[in-house]
Amino acid sequence: MRMPCNRVGRDDGAVIVTSRIARQTNRWVRFAKVTVQVLPAVADEVTIAPGVLRDHASRLEAVCGAHEALRHVPADRGFHRVDVVDAVTTEVDTGVGDVYEVTARAAREALSLDPSLFTGFSDPQVVAGWLRERIGKQLAGVTEARHWNNGERDPDTASLVHAWLHFENRPPTQLHGCGDELQLSIAEPYPGYDMDQFGAVRVTSAAVPDSLAMVVGRRLTDAAVILGPADRPACAGLLLRLDDVTVTIGTLGDEWVLALDEPPADIAPFWHLQPWITQD
Repeated sequence: MRMPCNRVGRDDGAVIVTSRIARQTNRWVRFAKVTVQVLPAVADEVTIAPGVLRDHASRLEAVCGAHEALRHVPADRGFHRVDVVDAVTTEVDTGVGDVYEVTARAAREALSLDPSLFTGFSDPQVVAGWLRERIGKQLAGVTEARHWNNGERDPDTASLVHAWLHFENRPPTQLHGCGDELQLSIAEPYPGYDMDQFGAVRVTSAAVPDSLAMVVGRRLTDAAVILGPADRPACAGLLLRLDDVTVTIGTLGDEWVLALDEPPADIAPFWHLQPWITQD
C-alpha cells in the first residue's frame, strides 16, 4: 500500500519528506522508501547523496521522479533543489517504477503540490528497464477501461481510455496516453464509473476482437521502446513480441495506436524505434 508521507520543516527553509510503498499479494511484492530534502535554489536541480541508491537504474528513477515533481511547480514559485538523502530498497521486493513513484510523491509533498492520483514514467531508460524486467514472462492478462454510451462502444482504439498489462509475478502496469507520451504507472485497475448523459467507463478484461486480447497468455520474448516527437526524449509507445505475435501500443496526438504488427506506415515517420531488448 502507499503509506502517508512524513513531512518535517526546518528553520532554514528546508522541507524533508519520506514516502514509501509496501504492498504484497500472493503474486507480487512492491517495496521502496525514499527521503527527500527540498530547498529554494537559483535553478531546478536534483542531487543524490553519496552512498544512497548505489545502482544506476535506481538513481535514474529517483532523478526522473524528482524532476517530474519539479515540472509541476508554478513558475511564480521560483526554483528548487531536491536532494535525495536516504533510500531503502531490496533486490527482491523493489521493482522498476517503485523508486520513481516514491521519489515523485515525496518531492510533490515537499513542494506543497497536490497529491497526484497518477504517477507515471515515460523516460526511455526507465521504460526499457521495465521491459527488461518482464522479458521471458507470460502476459497473464490485459484489463481495459473503455467508454460506452447507450449500451454501445466504438471499436478498439476509439473507445479505449486506459489499459493495464498483467505480467506473471509482476504488479499490473497502467498505460496512459498523454499527448505524444505513453506513461506507465505501477497501479491496479480502478473501478468503472458513470458519466451521466455522457455514458460510462467500463473496466473489464480485454476481449476478442480487440487487439490486446489477442496476445494474452503469450510470453514476452523481445521488446523495444518507441520514442515520439516530444521536445525531450520520452516514450511514445511499446513494440512487443509475444511468442509469434508482434503488437504495437502507443499514443500520437492524444490518440491511441494499437496494431498487431509493426508501427503503422503513416505513423512511423513520427516515431523512432530504439534497440530491441532481448532475453540474456
